[in-house]
Amino acid sequence: MSDNTRTITDPREQRRVDDAEEIRATQFSEDVKNLLKKPYGRNVLQRIMRHSQIFEDIVPTDPLATAHFLGKRTIGLYVRYLVKQANPDALSLMEHEEALEPAAKRMRMP
Repeated sequence: MSDNTRTITDPREQRRVDDAEEIRATQFSEDVKNLLKKPYGRNVLQRIMRHSQIFEDIVPTDPLATAHFLGKRTIGLYVRYLVKQANPDALSLMEHEEALEPAAKRMRMP
């Protein structure tokens, strides 16, 4: 197995790498902002957060179920973080809509 990482010693090359990473991060942030502008984009992100159960206070008592739950929850919290960074107002709206959503309807979601 080879190690694909390398140490960059040239400051100019390091600057290019840093600039490229910043460009990728900025583009990703813009992508999330554009996704949030569309109802279908908000719906997809909200379903991911709902599926990850970040809106619920239920924690399983079984260790294996707890590990599974926390793994799903980590993904949902990351999506929530992305939404909050891109558009805090959209996150507030999504959380408000989630609070209004009947629990029975949330449970039927695949």
